[in-house]
Amino acid sequence: MKAIGWDDVKGCAVLEKYCKKCGDFYPMTSEFWYRDKRSKDGFRHCCKGCYSELPSVIKRLQIF
Repeated sequence: MKAIGWDDVKGCAVLEKYCKKCGDFYPMTSEFWYRDKRSKDGFRHCCKGCYSELPSVIKRLQIF
């Protein structure tokens, strides 16, 4: 997790989190991260884009 980034659009500081799968930083909002109440920061370890590519999720979403 990156301590603080600067958001020029809103003019305020935003927290960013590192995605362990793709290696990018994204703002810590529900727009980019799924919630996980078991984690310390309240979000999953990988971003929404990477999460949807996990084999277990793909298998669950397949239509038979």
